[in-house]
Amino acid sequence: MKPAQACVAVVVLLFAHLCGCRSCGCREAAKLAPVAPPHGPTEPAAPIRQASAQVAVPAQKEPDKKEPGKQDEPKERIDLPTAIQLCTLQNFRLQASATKIAQAEADLLTASLIPNPSLFTDLQLLPLQRANFHNQLGPPQQDAIFSIPIDWLMFGKRVAAIQAQQLGVTVARAGQDEAVRRAVSDTVDTFYAALQAEGLLRLARENLEDAEQLQSALAERAAAGKATVADADRAKLAVLDATLALSEREMNLKIAKAKLRPLIGRTARDSDFDVVGTLDVKAVVPVPELEEALTLAEAHRPDLAGGRHAIAQAAAAITSEQRKAKPQVTLQPGWSYQYQRAITGFRNGSLLDVGVQFSLPLTDRNQGNIRKAQWQLAEARFTHAADLADVRAEVEMAVAAYDDAVDDVTHNNDPATLAAAIELGKKARTEFDTGQRKLVELLDARRAALDRRERDVEFRGTYWRALNKLNAVVGLTAYDPATSKTVPVEYGKDEEPKKK
Repeated sequence: MKPAQACVAVVVLLFAHLCGCRSCGCREAAKLAPVAPPHGPTEPAAPIRQASAQVAVPAQKEPDKKEPGKQDEPKERIDLPTAIQLCTLQNFRLQASATKIAQAEADLLTASLIPNPSLFTDLQLLPLQRANFHNQLGPPQQDAIFSIPIDWLMFGKRVAAIQAQQLGVTVARAGQDEAVRRAVSDTVDTFYAALQAEGLLRLARENLEDAEQLQSALAERAAAGKATVADADRAKLAVLDATLALSEREMNLKIAKAKLRPLIGRTARDSDFDVVGTLDVKAVVPVPELEEALTLAEAHRPDLAGGRHAIAQAAAAITSEQRKAKPQVTLQPGWSYQYQRAITGFRNGSLLDVGVQFSLPLTDRNQGNIRKAQWQLAEARFTHAADLADVRAEVEMAVAAYDDAVDDVTHNNDPATLAAAIELGKKARTEFDTGQRKLVELLDARRAALDRRERDVEFRGTYWRALNKLNAVVGLTAYDPATSKTVPVEYGKDEEPKKK
């Protein structure tokens, strides 16, 4: 065999040996060390057609068995002051909007920074051939030149930018105050909505219990032949109506609490809670005059204050852009060193350089940015005028709604009619049991009594929500009975509470 052929044979044998290790030994190693699936326990492989036709049903977990004597943890009880505090401290959107103040302060810091100087160094006039006294070239020279901007000081560019950004911080803070006003208003409104839903839920539960008791009584009478089958069926329908009404009230309470959770910085994954408070109205705040309410709103609303600051900021931005149109001026002190001893025979020496560089604003005088800033000022003015019109309309609607709520509480929610409605339901049931009333009359009396009691809860809940809305639209804080002027609620009088 030739040497070349022998080398080829050796290479082929080595390659076959290596391939055999991969195909046999590695396969056996893979069998000894199975690979775990990426998710879940190991399951037998199934064809794609089978996997697509089958749906795995997870095994149901048995409910955890409670230890004997162990009770569920009580729900957290949240009252109105606690809800407002949680809103101002933990509301997610308030935390997000608060970062805008930090961003505005960062812009202010950027505007207050003095431009950095720059340094230019070079080594020039280097001969590319032999240079001496008889064949002079150069001489080589080394330079170090500084460029120091001074236009920010000469034309007041930095001061103008700082003034605009300071107003930007003020606008950001007004925006945060507006966000707090809206969040607190929504929290108070949702809190009273939850209290109102709880009151209506209690009435629905009582109505369902009465309907079930009536159904049981009519079932016994029908079995004894003292009541008709139609009456028993009518009682079943009354139970069904009460059940559906209870389900609706429960859903309304869940919705109100679900709306309240993100306002106080919580989610559905957090533990449940109960709202604690009362809807009793012992005294009402006098209805303000519309002009007085408008004056309060224009003086205290953060969004209107932010609009005024935004106009000032836009005007300052015009000044800043006009200052930017001024030339860019830099001082250029420098140092040079010449290497001339070997070429000219003179000694090497250090030299001082002084220069001034400035731009020539012949074509670009920042016209576009100035025009844009001018239109931004016009936009800010129009936006503020639109916001002012919206606020006045909002105040007008809030005053009208509060006036109606006060009228309902002081005139349409007489405790005498409420007591009469409750007594009507009891009396009708007694007369029905003694055979003096028909079932239809009893159901009508129960419905009338329930409607009156529900209207009582709605009147009181609407009053507190309307008062909160009025305080919010005029830019005031939540109502505090200890410090606010009120008028006692007295029924049976024709005069309305005097307005301020």
